[in-house]
Amino acid sequence: MSRPGVWSLVSLAAGIGFWGCGSGGVGEDECRSIEYARCSAGQFCGLRIDSPAKLTECEQFSRDNCLHGLASGQTPRATDLEHCVAAIKSAGTCAHRQGSNTLATDCGALLGSFDSARTTVCDVIQNPEDTSECGFLTDKPVEVVPKDAGTD
Repeated sequence: MSRPGVWSLVSLAAGIGFWGCGSGGVGEDECRSIEYARCSAGQFCGLRIDSPAKLTECEQFSRDNCLHGLASGQTPRATDLEHCVAAIKSAGTCAHRQGSNTLATDCGALLGSFDSARTTVCDVIQNPEDTSECGFLTDKPVEVVPKDAGTD
């Protein structure tokens, strides 16, 4: 086989190889937005994100981990993503100001519903899918129950 023929074959094989290397993940950017918020908020939850270097490491791991996309396989609506990221950030703010064991229901900035009345703000950061704001992350979302339900 001539040199141009060999290079054509190598180029074709490389092209097919790279074409097959796509992540195919759905919601990669949305995943990263959520994970970056979790890294930042997790600084206040004893998750060993205790320095700028550890925060950068968390974000780099998240970037790579999100190549698989969201586990649900569906891209959320922009408003749903915004609410989820805001809830995670709010939980981080409450953990920073009020402590990591603060109940999510005692964090005024968190407006949604939670998996349990014993859910802490750090539980929200570690398992955002257990909140109504991030319910799109799972196939069994938490039902929305108003905070003042049952107070009549």
